[in-house]
Amino acid sequence: MRTYLAFDHPQSITPGVLRELHEEDQAEVMALLATNPVQSVILRGLILDHGLCGAELRGSFYGYFVYHQLVGVALIGHQLITFGAEEALPYFAQQAVAVKARGYLMLGPEAQVEALWQHLAQVGRETRRVRAQRLYVCQKASGKLERLQLLRANFAELDVITDAQAEMALEASGIDPRLTDLAGFRHRVAERIERKRVWVKIEDGKVVFKADLFSDTPDVVYLEGIWVHPAYRQRGGPRRHRPAPARQAHRHRARRRAVAGAAPDDRRTPALARCHGAARRARRPARAGLSGRHARAHRSRVEAPRLSPPR
Repeated sequence: MRTYLAFDHPQSITPGVLRELHEEDQAEVMALLATNPVQSVILRGLILDHGLCGAELRGSFYGYFVYHQLVGVALIGHQLITFGAEEALPYFAQQAVAVKARGYLMLGPEAQVEALWQHLAQVGRETRRVRAQRLYVCQKASGKLERLQLLRANFAELDVITDAQAEMALEASGIDPRLTDLAGFRHRVAERIERKRVWVKIEDGKVVFKADLFSDTPDVVYLEGIWVHPAYRQRGGPRRHRPAPARQAHRHRARRRAVAGAAPDDRRTPALARCHGAARRARRPARAGLSGRHARAHRSRVEAPRLSPPR
């Protein structure tokens, strides 16, 4: 039986209803997300991979309806990712508190993330802005597809790729997922390898460079998990290696139009993105959220969480 929740929020202009989404809602949800394929690429990729109710989501999808029409969607749980009408944000904030969502990550366009943060603050949730990221979109590869230096990962390389992925998470957040949830973390890495979405260059038994196709949708793919071994940094590796999965994605389907990826908002990123044919689209701040009661004790753990959806 479905549970319907309605909140009489003073900032709401029209009466709305929030409810948990189910698999039979998928067509309506995907139709809404398709109105902005780039902005919704992460959510669409998750739904295509796991459906609306998969355990791998580590959360639940909720929809906000106005007069029975879906106008907003949110994934609430380990992370908070929203899409759609601004008027849905206070409802999503209320639900995040009601289900005691861990909400380690809030990701989206700057205005929407900051608005959601304000609503969470009003109901007692404390968040901390950790970094700004830019969303870059490549409509067409900037050069010819030459011999790839990266190869698709296979299960024989699971251990070294898991270590590389964990090191990347540790650098960004200060948390080593091998210590907090080794089995779950290893399973998520293995699943992405099984989907043939991890590209690596391995030398002397260690990962030198890696990049993942996190979301694979009909018209947009989303790159993340891009990491260079510390000993190989400042050698121009991303300029040589990063185009490989992007160009392969362009070639994979003739109808595919764009490759998107998020990168730190610093002085080096625009030049690197331009050399691969990508253009900056939007600023995407990341916020980490914890309940106000526990925020102080855990603040060091969320000082700089990963912008990409956690594994």
